[in-house]
Formats: sequence, structure tokens, C-alpha cells
Amino acid sequence: MPSFSYVVYGQDSVVFTNTSSEGNGWYSISFGDGNSFPGTPFSYWTSNSISHVYDTPGTYNVCLYDTFMNCTQSFFCDSITIPNCQANFTYWMSGVWCLADFTATGATSYNWDFGDCTQGSGSQINSHQFPSTATFNVCLYAIGAGGDTCDISCEQIFVDCGTDLTEYSQNKIQVYPNPTKGILTIEGMEGIAKVYDIYGRLVLAAKTNSLDISQAAPGIYFVRMLDEKGKIHTAKVFKE
Repeated sequence: MPSFSYVVYGQDSVVFTNTSSEGNGWYSISFGDGNSFPGTPFSYWTSNSISHVYDTPGTYNVCLYDTFMNCTQSFFCDSITIPNCQANFTYWMSGVWCLADFTATGATSYNWDFGDCTQGSGSQINSHQFPSTATFNVCLYAIGAGGDTCDISCEQIFVDCGTDLTEYSQNKIQVYPNPTKGILTIEGMEGIAKVYDIYGRLVLAAKTNSLDISQAAPGIYFVRMLDEKGKIHTAKVFKE
């Protein structure tokens, strides 16, 4: 009786091996995508193998036919799945303590290289802590059905560690009233002030020493300014 086994390699390549018991010895195989390997002695006694590359992900019905004099004597079919395999990721910075979250899509398994001599795995990485304020080359590796890397995506990510303890101890700006209902006055520096929420999202930016965050939701915010040496100075604010 006809039968076969298969192994999926990488993103789209499949190797089929004939595991048929004794038959006529002449086999053809249909790959389920409109292509076939006809008229070839796919010999059962030597466990011959052939490979096929699929153009798109999907589920395919593959059939092996035992033929004699162009007449099908028996056949065996099995469905195989070529998974989608792309390395896509998004991220957002917490704005504090060098933390970032990463989300991967496009495949079923993932490995990460954060560019800081640490690695990770999985579709969701929460609160990865980078060692310092710097630019890191973060790479996502999508893993295919056979366990091989099928796609890679890398991005240069600037990590601003923001409000660490050193920054607070050398802070030049004072913000009041704190807590506030919306209007903030900044003292100690002049320039562009930026307000971030606890997720690192920019809420407001203005070249003024008086900020209005009355439209922001209640919670914790960070007011940040740069000095002439490029150092960040930050004040934590509680919005009522």
C-alpha cells in the first residue's frame, strides 16, 4: 500500500519519503498545489525521497499514487500545513528604568536577541530591562515548523532610561503644584518640556515653563527636559 512521511524545513520546503509497502513500484505524487511528480519510479524498497517548495502558506492535500500501465492501483493521501512564517514585531518603551515590552506576530515560535548580550523567546516579552541609555540592535527570529529560522527582523532601538535614581539625585527642575489638577509651573531650566505617561507615551511637548495637562487622565506623569550637555532631567507628577 502507498504511504509517505514528510518533514517541513524552514518556511516552505518539504521533504517527502516513500514508506510504501510492496506494490507495483511505480509511484507518482501530487503536492496539492497544482504540481506533481509524475511518471517517476518512486521506489518503495529504497525509501527514495523528493523535496518540494510551496509558494504560499496553507494546508495542502498530498497524494501518493501506486500506478501500473498508467492506471492507478491504489493511493494514499495526507494533509500537510505550511505555516505562515514572518518575523514582525512592535514595541513600546516604559519611559522609566530602561524597560520595554515587545510583541511578535507572523509565526508560531520566536527567539529574541536584544542586542545587550541577552536573549529571550516567545511572542510576548514584558518589561525587558536594558542596561543603560543607548541604541540597541534588537532582532526577532521566526521559527518554522521544522525548528529552523525562517525569517529575521532587526531594528535599531534607542532606549532612554529616563527616570533612574541618578537622574533624580542630579535633577535641576522643580515642578509645582504636585499633585496638580492640570496647570504645572516648571522652575530651574528653560527650553522644551515634554510630558510622558507611565508607558513612555508622549502626552505634551511645549517650549514653555507653564504646562496644561488638565485633559490628561488622572495618574502618574513625568516632565522631562534636556540641559545644554544633553542630560535629561525629570520630575514625577501626580495628576488628580
